[in-house]
Amino acid sequence: MLAAVGEVTGKPTVVIRKRSYGMEGEVRVDVSTGYSSSTAYINDIKPGERVLVVDDVISTGGTLEPLLEALEEMGAILKGVVIAIEKGEGRERLAKERPNWPIRTLARIDIVEGRVEFVE
Repeated sequence: MLAAVGEVTGKPTVVIRKRSYGMEGEVRVDVSTGYSSSTAYINDIKPGERVLVVDDVISTGGTLEPLLEALEEMGAILKGVVIAIEKGEGRERLAKERPNWPIRTLARIDIVEGRVEFVE
């Protein structure tokens, strides 16, 4: 998804990785999903840069929240967050707790009796 956004906008892209590259200025972020805890690494974001975060799924918000906090601490200007699929209550929780974060989702799903149902 990120590659497509970069292609359409002509803007550079940066991938937040699950492993360290040891680059100068690399920022380590501890994240926890509804299922596990892990570490993510942010590289090549400079203070004052305008950032659009693109992600595939938000569920609990446990990954997104610490990443957005880290980007703000790095001095990035958060212009938007676009997520393809929303399931669970993570987006709603973050919208209440952090109304300054411009989080949008393209579709909302629920899992009902083992089947995916589109809510919106």
